[in-house]
Amino acid sequence: MSHIVSKVQNSARREQIVRAAFYILAAGEGINALTIGAIARETGVSTSDIYRHFKDNDEITEEMVTKVHLELMKNLTFLYESDPSPLISLKRFYLLHLDFLETRKGIARLAFSGGILKAGSASQRKIDYLLDTYSDCQVNVIEKGKKIGNIRKAVDSKSSAMVMIGMVQAITLKWLVSDFSFPLVDEGMMLWHGYEDYLTYDSNIVGRQK
Repeated sequence: MSHIVSKVQNSARREQIVRAAFYILAAGEGINALTIGAIARETGVSTSDIYRHFKDNDEITEEMVTKVHLELMKNLTFLYESDPSPLISLKRFYLLHLDFLETRKGIARLAFSGGILKAGSASQRKIDYLLDTYSDCQVNVIEKGKKIGNIRKAVDSKSSAMVMIGMVQAITLKWLVSDFSFPLVDEGMMLWHGYEDYLTYDSNIVGRQK
């Protein structure tokens, strides 16, 4: 077997293992159920095969966080390349983020699992980096909006970015606690309207951006 074929097969198996881990979380088993044995059963392979690709649970969790990071960065890249108005960019990214979580329940459960936030762990460092990147991108968009006049100048860009992150966390946590009993994106839109009013409401900026 060539080295290239072996590398492709290894990558495919790792991807399969990570998908199985997300499936277990989405099924509501919780982070404590994310054992090597459970992942092996869901994947349909032996535990020794799992260990050939990952040294332990922590490494699987780290790979899951990496997948989340890459997917969210794709959303950010899409928004920058589409180059709509800053206010529309913020709204689109907010809704893309909620839709991303609503269609991937395993990721939503992972995001609120205390087990991935162990101090000094690779997963904790990646989440910290993801939040910083996420916040910095939003700050840049808000600053651009202030410059062109569709976001009021009195808005504090960094605080406003953190508020938006908090909105996503709050509505997602409510959705998880309710066992996914309501449409996440629809509920999130109710929060968005108040946030948009905060960003834009003054005598010179009128009407919501569509």
